[in-house]
Amino acid sequence: MRIFLFVFLLLYCHCSSFGQQSAYFLFGEKEFEGVDIYDVIQDNHNNYWFATDQGLIKHDGYTFENIECEAMKGNSVFGFVKSKDGTIYCHNLNHQVFKIKDDKCIQIFEITDKGVDISLITTHDNKLLVCSSREVYLVDNNHFKSLNLKTESSYITSPIALE
Repeated sequence: MRIFLFVFLLLYCHCSSFGQQSAYFLFGEKEFEGVDIYDVIQDNHNNYWFATDQGLIKHDGYTFENIECEAMKGNSVFGFVKSKDGTIYCHNLNHQVFKIKDDKCIQIFEITDKGVDISLITTHDNKLLVCSSREVYLVDNNHFKSLNLKTESSYITSPIALE
């Protein structure tokens, strides 16, 4: 009887594995053809934002929209972070920092010191820390100031959150 039960379970498991196929679909295949995507984030209105080599692209669940930013010196954007109030920040290779709010992209800050790397961190009170490889800036209400944490030999970068 045990052998019969074992064979029955073995056959049942084997046959049931052919019962379903994985469900999947291709998302934005035509819209992202030839586009490099560097980052993706979802805003508080359930829109998806894509940081690409062709600029910012917003997807509302139905359509894709390129978001223009007049001050942007290059198309590629990186490093999405979102503050608790829903503001999304990103930066580009030309040391510009942008905020995305109400479906608009606005430059809020540019580091004039060339040859630095940038990473962005939001604080618990919706402020933005811009960490370059040589200095840390605090952006509050679109005003920025240096925190005088300059370093010449080591990089300051985003901390790693362990959960």
